[in-house]
Amino acid sequence: MLLSPRPENDFVNVRELPDLNARLIGQINKGQSVPVRGKNADGSWYQINFPAGADGAGWVYAPVVSVNGPIEDAAGGHAARGLYIRGRLARPIQPA
Repeated sequence: MLLSPRPENDFVNVRELPDLNARLIGQINKGQSVPVRGKNADGSWYQINFPAGADGAGWVYAPVVSVNGPIEDAAGGHAARGLYIRGRLARPIQPA
C-alpha cells in the first residue's frame, strides 16, 4: 500500500506521533508516494516509512492523503481495528 497527498494538497505534514500537536518531522510533497506500515485504531492516522522519524517511521493524518489499497492482516482479510504493521496486528496506538 502506498500513500500520497490528495490532489488538492501541495504537501502533507509527517508527525512523530498520531496527533496534530505532535512534533513535525517532515513533509511528503505532491507527486511523492511512501509505503504505509499501519494505521491507528480508529483509522484517522497512517504510519509510514519515513527515515527522519524514530525507527524510520512517521505519522500522516488520513483525511489529507490518498492510499492505493487496503492494509491486510496476516490471514489476508482487511484490517478493521488496531494498528497493523507489515500485515500483523500490533497493539492499538492511541493519540497522545
